[in-house]
Amino acid sequence: MKRSALVVAALCTFGAVAAAQQPAMQPPVNPSKAPGTILKNKAPVSKEILKVSLPKSQEVDLSNGVHLIVIEDHRAPQVFFQMLVEGAGGYYDPPSMPGLGSFTAALMREGTTTRTSEQISEQLDRLAAAVGVGASR
Repeated sequence: MKRSALVVAALCTFGAVAAAQQPAMQPPVNPSKAPGTILKNKAPVSKEILKVSLPKSQEVDLSNGVHLIVIEDHRAPQVFFQMLVEGAGGYYDPPSMPGLGSFTAALMREGTTTRTSEQISEQLDRLAAAVGVGASR
């Protein structure tokens, strides 16, 4: 019993000596050079960044019934367009043929009645263009 009390007392003394040798806890140093700022591990939000100004869109209905929305931005020499077909996609797959929309979309680059897949790829390469087709809900 005396021996276990002696061991406990020795451990407590050793812990107190070790704690005394460690430097006192200092408040974290603020790496920011701006006086008075406090870092809270969050990205700073500027009201200027939150002001988003998009170019005005132009809308027109074509003679074939397609509704066209155009947003021009001449900063880069590129064209991007997206076509949405109502009534198409995986949501409309018949229950007996799941995946039909995705399968059909995958075949869109495999050629047509007038162009082979290779001809389509060569034409896209000449234009430095890319075409992607997908089916989603």
